[in-house]
Amino acid sequence: MATDTKKYLEYLDKEMTIMGILSAVAIAAPAGVLNVLLGDKNAFKDQLLAAGPFFVIFGSVSCVLAALAFYGQRSRLAWHYGQICLAESLDGSVSGLVESEKYMRGADSWETWVRYQWGFTTLVTGFAYYITATFFALLTPNSHLALAAKIIHPAFPLLAAAVAVLQWYVYKQYSFTEEPWDDFWSDVFHPFQRTFPHDGVYARLKESPISGVGVFAIRHIPKGT
Repeated sequence: MATDTKKYLEYLDKEMTIMGILSAVAIAAPAGVLNVLLGDKNAFKDQLLAAGPFFVIFGSVSCVLAALAFYGQRSRLAWHYGQICLAESLDGSVSGLVESEKYMRGADSWETWVRYQWGFTTLVTGFAYYITATFFALLTPNSHLALAAKIIHPAFPLLAAAVAVLQWYVYKQYSFTEEPWDDFWSDVFHPFQRTFPHDGVYARLKESPISGVGVFAIRHIPKGT
């Protein structure tokens, strides 16, 4: 058990390092853009601001939110890391093994990783604003395309918020399944699907490190099943 714990702690340590890098990237993006805008006066800067400063503002805010989401994910993983180490300090007692198993399972659940998904969702939204700003900076500020962009740009954060809520729901409801999105769409379109002989099967037997043989869920099990 100790060897498995050590390997998992190494995995969590690498993931925390990755989250730190992603946070830095998410902060570096708006910092670079703002450095260009606040630097020496140039034609492209004037065009960018004339096309609509809200593109840059919303893009920068989205990137900062992404950095916060990645940092939040790193903090969450660090908490699980600390709890596993604390359980290990119980000198291999039964309660220590049970606690280690509980926190490793919690760290491995999809619900624990929802901030990671939110980070990418908001980061993509920020880059979408920057790309849109660059594209429309090359157009005439009063052109039909530029005016259309100013009208539809509020849809970006609304779409990102809808995706974030869906991600939260899926990862919460399908925390311990192997393919949460496949299970989600399968349940959504279940009324339109054919019924097969194995329909309604929720678990299977597999080798377990605890008691030799265990029962493992292979899909989301609805409450009351």
